[in-house]
Amino acid sequence: MGKANGVSNRVTIEQVAQAVGVAKSTVSHAFSGQRPISASVRRRIFEAAERLNYRPHYAAQALASRRTMNIGVLIRRMTDHFCPAHLQAVEEAAAKRGYRLTLGITGDDPEKMRTYLESFSNGQADGVLVHTATVSEEVIADLARQGYPVATPLRIIPGYEELCPIAIDLGTTFARLLEYLYSLGHREFGFIMGLPSDVPERHQQILRFIDEKGLSHSDDRMVANLVSMEAAESATMALLNRCPQITAVVSSNDELAFGAMVAAHGCGLRVPDDLTITGVDDVPIGRYCIPSLTTVRIPIPEISTAEVNNLVDRIEGKPSASMTRVRTELLIRGSSGPPRTRDARKTQENTP
Repeated sequence: MGKANGVSNRVTIEQVAQAVGVAKSTVSHAFSGQRPISASVRRRIFEAAERLNYRPHYAAQALASRRTMNIGVLIRRMTDHFCPAHLQAVEEAAAKRGYRLTLGITGDDPEKMRTYLESFSNGQADGVLVHTATVSEEVIADLARQGYPVATPLRIIPGYEELCPIAIDLGTTFARLLEYLYSLGHREFGFIMGLPSDVPERHQQILRFIDEKGLSHSDDRMVANLVSMEAAESATMALLNRCPQITAVVSSNDELAFGAMVAAHGCGLRVPDDLTITGVDDVPIGRYCIPSLTTVRIPIPEISTAEVNNLVDRIEGKPSASMTRVRTELLIRGSSGPPRTRDARKTQENTP
């Protein structure tokens, strides 16, 4: 905010307290988390703060609480499909608890990852959210053993299940997606997957589905460890060249599905007439690409709020809230349809 006549226009904590009808100390406690207040009062304070454009004085809070009021967030890269929307939701959730974010972008460099984690745990941040599967379970477990607050949303670390505060029914909805494709008549599937540690429930559901339906399966039909749209494009082109009978490509996330769409076009196949393609996540662009992407929606705001609240509670020495259960949703859009017969596909290929 600017200044007029030498007086700052910055909204004060007193103004927020007056708007809500509570004491100044109550507003302070709502943002610092040092003392318990009722959920309804906390909500009214946050709503008033947002309406008045009030921002907590982080330096004062840090001195009072002996904390940095920073949360570290470790990501692989800003261009990852899930990243922008997730980071925005995390920032909003953190701000409501009086915290700011410090971002660490690791790429595929283990040294950068190690440097960021050392910086965070040595005083730059009060805790860290690990949003990349490239950080090993051993590294995360070591931080937890040292007592440093860490959270791994959507990723369960054996022996440290409390670090993942979210129970999500993704496996169930992913199974529904596979059943939906089967009901359309698809029997020849190809699968393009991310890192195994990032998508274990999807991989398990695929193997169970193939076994239950008695479908043909070989390593040629599944490609894993894909971490970019470009990698998915190359992998899908190779997959379709090896197994031209495939009528549906199931992707473990939307980013890989977009790469598969580009590959289908490069192979002269139309989606969904010649090839069905599906994703997981429901990133915004999926609604607007042509055809729109059939996918599984993951509720980012709910997940972000749960992971931030869990981490902040542990930072502040409070009992963590119980596991947050979130529901996913199958979204049937334009990229899926019944398979074209092999004869029809050959006719299309031979048409000048």
